[in-house]
Amino acid sequence: MNQKTKMIQEQFPGLKIRRSTVHKIQRRLLRYSYKRIGTFVPKYLGNGDTKRIAFIKQYLSILKDKNSVLFVLDEVGVGTNNLRKYAYSKIGEPVVLKQTKMLAHNLTCTACIS
Repeated sequence: MNQKTKMIQEQFPGLKIRRSTVHKIQRRLLRYSYKRIGTFVPKYLGNGDTKRIAFIKQYLSILKDKNSVLFVLDEVGVGTNNLRKYAYSKIGEPVVLKQTKMLAHNLTCTACIS
């Protein structure tokens, strides 16, 4: 049983509804269709230049101080989950997928250099 059918049955207990009926309601009444995703929009993470300049200033001040010790921690993340290929959208409109963080499907490697 798919997610839409479960959601309808939770709202209306005791109602028996087939998957094909749910698809007909989506298509004919709600005017949604299932189609291939055409555009991926990456998530905007804010003003990176301002953060970068602040980090560089702090890094240079630590390097100038003779009594400080600097540890460089490097991290890399690799996504293991494929992006979706199909989604629902209104009939006549293209599908645009807004990318979100999927940390459950991310492999992370961390290294420290001193």
